[in-house]
Amino acid sequence: MTVVVITPPAPLLSPADIPGPHAADDATVAALIQAATEQIDGPDGWLRRAIGPQVLEMRGYFGREYLQLPYPPLIEIVEVAHTAADGVEHLLDPTEYQKRDGGLSFKPGAGWVRSHVCGRIRYRAGFDGRSPADGGTGPVPERVRQAVVLAVRQLQAAGVENLFLRSEEIEGVGSTQYVVSEAAGAVITRAIDGLLSGLRIPRV
Repeated sequence: MTVVVITPPAPLLSPADIPGPHAADDATVAALIQAATEQIDGPDGWLRRAIGPQVLEMRGYFGREYLQLPYPPLIEIVEVAHTAADGVEHLLDPTEYQKRDGGLSFKPGAGWVRSHVCGRIRYRAGFDGRSPADGGTGPVPERVRQAVVLAVRQLQAAGVENLFLRSEEIEGVGSTQYVVSEAAGAVITRAIDGLLSGLRIPRV
């Protein structure tokens, strides 16, 4: 099975959420937020979760009546289709399947499922901000937001020219000490890993 992004999520944060002397709509900071989010979110992210609501599509061969859908949390099933022997794609009637336990359950007795036919499942996943008690998937965990903030600030610091200096001697004035970039980067990376490690879904 492969999973592709059909509709990407909206930005997780805005530049105004990142501390520092920049405009609330700073394009560079917005790009850093996007880069930091892409490291953890969706099919390409190491968390193996969908963070912001997005539309994903799983493609492959159906061979059983229940399929766990990757990159949770699952919001809803959008559509399901399978390709018949004549090569024509057919959309399934929604009565033929249902959302169940983070996946999709086909109607019992569907013989074409057991035949390992090619198909696709399009679904929405991510934290939609609605309470689970109301059928939603809840808000984006605050530790995810803070991890992105830390990552953006790390990326910002990496662009500062003098970050790589241990010290700078100025004759007649003295020396200026700087934080060693490698050490600072390692501290921030450990902080991000600590915030997010409990959310990571292992590969199977």
